[in-house]
Amino acid sequence: MAAQRDRAYLATCARLASVLQLSSATARLRVEQLAAREGVRDPAGRQAIAERLLAMAEAEDGATARLLEAQLRPLEHESGFLDED
Repeated sequence: MAAQRDRAYLATCARLASVLQLSSATARLRVEQLAAREGVRDPAGRQAIAERLLAMAEAEDGATARLLEAQLRPLEHESGFLDED
């Protein structure tokens, strides 16, 4: 498989990697695998898949941050507990 050199595609994959906290190569691999499963071979189709994955990741990013924040907040009965001396 030849490397794709489309700047918009690479930029979208880089933003996807940043949101998912992955390497850019791993993000591109995810896009390529999804494109192969869907039978997409043209660069425009891969760009659309990358944008779709980016939109999904950005939408989930806020929900994940809120979930993590809720999990890190102490419960009412645990608020005075000290785990260190």
